[in-house]
Amino acid sequence: MLDLKKVEGKIICIYGPTASSKSKLAIEFAQKIGGVIINADSMQIYKDVPILTSQPTEHEKEALTHQLYGMANLTTKFSVNEWLKLAINQINATRKLGLSPILVGGTGLYFLSLIRGIAEIPQIEQTTKDYVRSLAAKSPQVGVHKILIDYDSELAQKVSPNDTVRVLRGLEVMIQTGKSILEWQKNNAKFFAETEFFKVYLCPPREKLYSNINQRFLQMLTKGVEDEVRAVFVKHEYQSIVPKIIGLSTIRDYIMHQKDLGTMINEVQKLTRNYAKRQYTWFNNQLKHDVVVDNIF
Repeated sequence: MLDLKKVEGKIICIYGPTASSKSKLAIEFAQKIGGVIINADSMQIYKDVPILTSQPTEHEKEALTHQLYGMANLTTKFSVNEWLKLAINQINATRKLGLSPILVGGTGLYFLSLIRGIAEIPQIEQTTKDYVRSLAAKSPQVGVHKILIDYDSELAQKVSPNDTVRVLRGLEVMIQTGKSILEWQKNNAKFFAETEFFKVYLCPPREKLYSNINQRFLQMLTKGVEDEVRAVFVKHEYQSIVPKIIGLSTIRDYIMHQKDLGTMINEVQKLTRNYAKRQYTWFNNQLKHDVVVDNIF
């Protein structure tokens, strides 16, 4: 499918929406060119939920080296900076072995931070965060994106009104520092030259992807995802779990007889399709791809 000479010596990035067969392609790459697969998915970082987060199977991990999967506790917040430190160490260690680092996942911010670097923005004070949220709360009809236009029109043009996290972050930085986050990002601390990356975007037709999402969750049920979630809540209090893993609370409601089986299945499938929709938007707008693969299925 790809000329392997193009990826020789590169840091290979395979990304795209959930259920787009990223792991399958990463395994094919690793087998053909000799590589180590490095997780770049913020949910697959966590232990105790390998089925729900579609982590590699034990058989796959025995056949090929996989790094940074199932390593964080569900009660611990795992930041982009923490992932970057670990991922960079793994990339360097892999290259020293003469192997190709193959990063795979659906967390766009991980890839963006690794490829473009991190802006060293001063820490935002809690008073600023509270002020920004009070602005948003006072203007629900106007919308927080329209508030951003008043403070930072250039950023507002680049950020989707639906991307509330980035809109709020942009407001916080401008109000705290008096300078746009775009200005701060011009002086990003780079980890690798952008020419060192080979970026593969998996972008299958939406209807095919949505069908795959629906089928994948049915397969999760046969693999024991209900027992997996049950064990999570035996081990952890619901309020103590940090990541918002799709399906976790919905399956919990089913286990507690607050939802019937059909409702639970439909809700998890819909939540996952909505997540994929947001991923399509993000990857289509935020990264420049070397190759786009739309016929993976």
